[in-house]
Amino acid sequence: MNNWFSIGERILLISQEHPEFNGEYEIILIQSDTEDHPDPHYGHMLEVGFGEGYLYYLDDPKLFQFDEDGEKVSICWHVSALRKKHKPSSEDFQSMMDTLKTNIAETV
Repeated sequence: MNNWFSIGERILLISQEHPEFNGEYEIILIQSDTEDHPDPHYGHMLEVGFGEGYLYYLDDPKLFQFDEDGEKVSICWHVSALRKKHKPSSEDFQSMMDTLKTNIAETV
């Protein structure tokens, strides 16, 4: 499975399970199924063996839940809850439209 994001990348979290956390964040840890890592906010070791793909941890320590022992653990996010944050255009809307019209006119 492909890793679509990178550490340090700004993303948009769009979660159906936890919509209260939706917003803009930075990825601080990417965990594969075979790598052990400490929780980026709370220090204890994260479990492996969750299946294919990657889990993403974000920069806000308020994104946590409690495990069965009552300890805080960072919420990890599946790729389906993350979206690329696109950089804004350096052109204004009218110049983009003018460029498109010119390109269309040249091809006709």
